[in-house]
Amino acid sequence: MTNLRTFGHFQSQLQWVKSIDSYPHFSQPMKDSGSRLNSVCMNQDMFSVATTGNGLLSWVYQRGVIKPIPVSILEQFVSVKCGYCHFLALTRSGNVYSFATDDFGYKFGQLGIDDSMKFGPKTFHNLKTPTRIKYFGSPPDYNKESEEQSKSKITSFGPAKEIACGPYVSMVLLEDQSLYTFGRNCPGDLYVKDFTHGVLGQGNNQKAWGYVPVKIADNVKRVWGGFGFHSFYLENFGSVYGWGCGESGRLGTGNVDSHASPVLISSLNSYKVKDMAINAQGSFALTTDGTLLSTGKRYWNGRKTLISSFTPIPFFQKKKIPIRLISGGLTYIVLLDEFNSFWIFGIKETVPRFGKTKGRYVKCPYNLKAMDKVSSIIACPQFCCFALMQQDVISRDFAMLYEQQNSLLESEIHGIRFHRGVFECRARRKLDNDMLSVLANFSKSHVQQLLQWMYSDFCGNEKLLFEICAKIGIKEPSSRSLSQDLKLAWKNEDSKDFSIIVEEDESEDPEEFRVHKFVLQARSGMFRDLFLNVGNETNSVKDYKNISCETMDFLLKFFYTNELTLTADDDPELIVEELGDAIEYYQLSESSELKDFLSNLIKQNDIY
Repeated sequence: MTNLRTFGHFQSQLQWVKSIDSYPHFSQPMKDSGSRLNSVCMNQDMFSVATTGNGLLSWVYQRGVIKPIPVSILEQFVSVKCGYCHFLALTRSGNVYSFATDDFGYKFGQLGIDDSMKFGPKTFHNLKTPTRIKYFGSPPDYNKESEEQSKSKITSFGPAKEIACGPYVSMVLLEDQSLYTFGRNCPGDLYVKDFTHGVLGQGNNQKAWGYVPVKIADNVKRVWGGFGFHSFYLENFGSVYGWGCGESGRLGTGNVDSHASPVLISSLNSYKVKDMAINAQGSFALTTDGTLLSTGKRYWNGRKTLISSFTPIPFFQKKKIPIRLISGGLTYIVLLDEFNSFWIFGIKETVPRFGKTKGRYVKCPYNLKAMDKVSSIIACPQFCCFALMQQDVISRDFAMLYEQQNSLLESEIHGIRFHRGVFECRARRKLDNDMLSVLANFSKSHVQQLLQWMYSDFCGNEKLLFEICAKIGIKEPSSRSLSQDLKLAWKNEDSKDFSIIVEEDESEDPEEFRVHKFVLQARSGMFRDLFLNVGNETNSVKDYKNISCETMDFLLKFFYTNELTLTADDDPELIVEELGDAIEYYQLSESSELKDFLSNLIKQNDIY
């Protein structure tokens, strides 16, 4: 799923940032089942909250230490967003939960909870009681409620698919593409001088605050909030609408007027917008071709200018640097370009200086490797940033296999158990007694570092990994991936230790497919359960699903390579017919990928 890297200077947003950590901190990606993160955010009170790969809602400390929040909610969380003092969390079923860190986190209605309910400060400071907002989700899915809550139950507006937050505002986009807002309708902040009304986008008649969600738009594809008092949404047809404070031209409407209801941002009409970011005094838009546009306060060559329409940023246009990801903090924006370099753009003195800079455009002193894949970046109110590093599917499956620490792990060093096959695959040599003696000379932490890389391709200390690998004969570990080593293992018949017998016709001899046990355990839930029940002593199994040899060969290649390609000899109709049943039978962990492949195969070959 993901690993977490953070960099920045963690301090109060009221103090101008003068320095930044030169190197990011690393999480421990295999510490527990909650270590692969789907989303993460941090509010101004320095509370970091994340959703994990297995659906838990968790704390994330500054150096990547992950701790689940003890909540009795039997739902899987997929996303979390924050304002100044409150959080929204979205579940897979479309329910929305809210919680706060202090009194300002709920007093303006941004939690969407009836103000007649009694909340003590202790309830929110320990973050142990996220509460479901009754207006969203499916009514039959209500969790254990008090008698008082049950009486106030209402018909839900519908399940949610996306959430967003402003400083004291919450936004929920439903699956039916309608957008709802609730919370504080006026800013009251040092970054807004003249604007007094309209943050919710509900029109001029809306009261100062409200916890009951109000629909402000239909046909909405995406919605963005941030730490400024203005917001945007992308319509299905590609148009961008904005509302809230227009001071300094931050809305991009061509003037500095504020709007209490969403208005069309005409300066973006000629662009295909895929993402947006908001800070306290400006807005940024990223197009599908990597062009970065901005409006509001802009600093260039030491001079401040005000731009009231979205226009390309000169520096990145001149250098022809395509931008891939953007995220906004309180007084700055973090960018990641196509070359995996971070850039920082800020207002006033909030961006530190590193050598020669152009205005306030600063290249962060840390570049990712070309092989690193960042799924998202999240800028926080203080000058710090989270980067979620995406793992490929194979690395994710093997990391999960290592975390289980069950009886299928054959070898042990310093109390750390691991699969012999995984070690031999990555080391490309036998795990004999001599190798076990060499490993025993390493400390426990060194062995953990080595196995962490072997199972997940993640390296927290590259220098240390190089030293360990050099002593056991592994060359250039950082340039190799688990996927590459598995492709070599697929071709290495001598190292395979298990057979799958496929018998298509009783009149013909069965065909034997030689494979590795550790690959089957990582990629198939059915085989993992089978080995747990019968142990590692069994060396073969007969395929009970009676699929053809052609489909079995296609499926096993997918286990090793994660590639879904048909050869000229493959029969598309046969693959479609048999692979759909095999996905469920073998409990494939990435079935959605296979289902998409089957769907495209059906369309391309007109299979019914």
